[in-house]
Amino acid sequence: MSVRTKMCFRALLIPISLALSGIAPVHAADWHFTGYVKSFAVAQGEPDISGFVATDEIYQSQNALRLMLAGTFGGSASIELHYETKPLFASDAASTGLIGLDATTSSGSSDYRVWDINNEQVSDDGKTTLLQNLDRLNIRFESEHGDLTIGRQAIAFGAARFVSPTDIFEPFLVSTLDTEYRVGVDAVRFQGTFGDFSEYDLGIVIGEDARTENSALYARYKTSITGNDLETVLIVREEMVMVGGGIERAVGDMGFWAEIAYAVSDVGDNYTRASIGLDRAFGDNVLGMIEYHYSEAGSTDPDNYLSLLGTAPLMTGGVYLLGQNYLIPAVNWTATPLLSVTASTFVNLNDGSAFVRVGGEYSLLDNLYTDFGIFAGLGDGASVSLVPPVIDVGSEFGTFPVTAYVSLRFYF
Repeated sequence: MSVRTKMCFRALLIPISLALSGIAPVHAADWHFTGYVKSFAVAQGEPDISGFVATDEIYQSQNALRLMLAGTFGGSASIELHYETKPLFASDAASTGLIGLDATTSSGSSDYRVWDINNEQVSDDGKTTLLQNLDRLNIRFESEHGDLTIGRQAIAFGAARFVSPTDIFEPFLVSTLDTEYRVGVDAVRFQGTFGDFSEYDLGIVIGEDARTENSALYARYKTSITGNDLETVLIVREEMVMVGGGIERAVGDMGFWAEIAYAVSDVGDNYTRASIGLDRAFGDNVLGMIEYHYSEAGSTDPDNYLSLLGTAPLMTGGVYLLGQNYLIPAVNWTATPLLSVTASTFVNLNDGSAFVRVGGEYSLLDNLYTDFGIFAGLGDGASVSLVPPVIDVGSEFGTFPVTAYVSLRFYF
């Protein structure tokens, strides 16, 4: 770790250290220690990539232990600490770097961190991986004017249900299995209110080595006017300025949302992203949703997908879809008070491919749950040529292998 990195990280944690040093047991109003243990059994079929040597099937055991400590003191301050470790075991070393072979687990690491613990250890044969993640480490001060949070925390924006154009700080990929906790980022954040129906959120998100080019400033304002929930967001990075907004409201028996963002970049990658959608309840147990997403940062030609991977929108703008036009229908069915089933499809309207996912959750006991499901990519596959080295991408989702999973989750 560089001297500058150490100094920046220590400076970020000075308020936390000072607060902790002054805590005596008699002053601690309330402390909570909680957590969970999760285990996913995953079976992944062969990807649709001709000329690519891969194991026919890969079996994985994805496990996670998350320890969470929260405490309040002084009547107006609170501390949050989350640490997670993830042992992952595979029947064969998984190949990466090709579209459609994205990991189903999140590493928990983030570019928006001043410093991070050693995140990943891989065995010599590539079959065993140990991930660890210091995902929350923050102190919050509450006052009549608002809340000031300093340290590692989760930050998310947007009105859209599936793809939020203004949500650029570590959104999850469509194939990620465990999305219960948003990946934490290092930030200084102040949240306040204007009256009963309006709130504002100002922050500095600090990236690696606390360098300006790795960090961002943002300002967000939300209000409710005559049944319309309105949100505006401004995000500023050294090479990009993004402005956006969204609306949520009822339209008859349906819920409606719309969100748009426009990014201006110094390197010329200006682009617009937008999402619009509806949801409606069908009886007491079924909720249907549909969303259309447009991304000017993507391409209508699969031949351009690989060249997009190094562009600013995908590197720092929170863009993870490669096409331009998407239709995303979904339905949730609460079969019983203990069982719910969800089905969704990301359809790339430009190349005709789709990512289809069906899954469910069942409550076994008060603190014990099981998840199960299957997802697959539909569409043209890819081909690989070694001489000369060429990857021909047929579609965005066509190379996603059929993947089935079942899990157990225990909370304590």
